[in-house]
Amino acid sequence: MKMPWRLFITAMLFVAHTVAAAESESEKDRWYTSALLEYAPCAGKNFSSFLDKFSNDASIQREYTEYPLRIKELDLSAAPEVRKIIKYLRSNQISHPALPLRAAREKQSLKMLEVRQRYVNENRKAILIKPNTDDVTVYEFVKDGCWHLWSIDHQASTARHPQLYWMDAIFPAMDDCTPYYFYFDPHTKRTSNGVLERKGYTPYKVENSVAKYKVHDKFMGLDATEITIPTSPYGMYKVTLPVSVERLTAAVEKNTGHRLAIAIPEFKSQSGVPYLVEEGNNTSSFICTFDAR
Repeated sequence: MKMPWRLFITAMLFVAHTVAAAESESEKDRWYTSALLEYAPCAGKNFSSFLDKFSNDASIQREYTEYPLRIKELDLSAAPEVRKIIKYLRSNQISHPALPLRAAREKQSLKMLEVRQRYVNENRKAILIKPNTDDVTVYEFVKDGCWHLWSIDHQASTARHPQLYWMDAIFPAMDDCTPYYFYFDPHTKRTSNGVLERKGYTPYKVENSVAKYKVHDKFMGLDATEITIPTSPYGMYKVTLPVSVERLTAAVEKNTGHRLAIAIPEFKSQSGVPYLVEEGNNTSSFICTFDAR
């Protein structure tokens, strides 16, 4: 005789709870996530439908979060350099909803956007922004049967902290350098988050797809002289410095642990993957492109 589904899942969760009682909190979390993953139906047929439910139901958020949850934040104690720290929080350390629900988002004027997938099997992301500010939070989800919240990355720019090297915080990571919601708006003649305006910068040239600014700030510990940003949420970001490409390579590796590729004539860039370019005359650039296709 077949066991009814409700009775079966209840039995499995009871077994998981009984065994986990003698184990650590992290082991409890793994049992709980594993049991739900194997026997409970997913919250959505695809990521978009899942995100719609996840972002509007605290109980679904609690159920579809992978523990320990990774929380990424800026470490302001490292001033003037920018460093990211990662905290690993257990289920009893998380207060849900981790992603504000629709009513709270509307009350706080927060806008949620689903990030387009760059390639098959890539972790999916949603970003939470407050228009006209530099506050950006990235929610990353992994799929192992069902989608689960895997990390929360607070990517607020350091522009609110003038003593810090804010340019280092523009590019969140060397495996996905895309500066979410940071571009020049041709209609308002301002950046989408107001960062460059608050620093006192205005573009010296606006072309069809990019806006160029002269700057006087640190990037990877070196003096940057120019930054180029796209005129839409997708395009090319470039930071130019009066140093050799070898010196820029060493600086990036020292600060991030990543040794970036140096472009050659046949070089083909990848969306979200940064690289370096030798501009000539002891000048080089750090480039990050984000392709909407």
